[in-house]
Amino acid sequence: MSPGSDILAENPEGLALLPGLAGWPRARRNIVRYVFLHPAARDVLVSWRRMAEDCVAHLRTVAPGETAAIVAELRAASPDFARCGAITTSAPRAARSAPSSTRVWAGSS
Repeated sequence: MSPGSDILAENPEGLALLPGLAGWPRARRNIVRYVFLHPAARDVLVSWRRMAEDCVAHLRTVAPGETAAIVAELRAASPDFARCGAITTSAPRAARSAPSSTRVWAGSS
């Protein structure tokens, strides 16, 4: 996996863990994209909300040049991603997450 969560290699067993991912072109296979944009993700992931929060926290730790495209795509396509909090592409952040009392989620888990 790349620092930006692009899936660089896979096998049939791994693809079976994320139903529907195999139907995406290889260039679009990204764990964060799957979590926020694939309809099956909410059914497959036991705690979708926690995974979504972890994905956003991870993106905050990666150099902006490696995440700018995925962040822009998800801001435009996923209301849940947009509500996760500001992710800027100007400077990397240290690994941290906001206290749970400050997170805002309107979507279901």
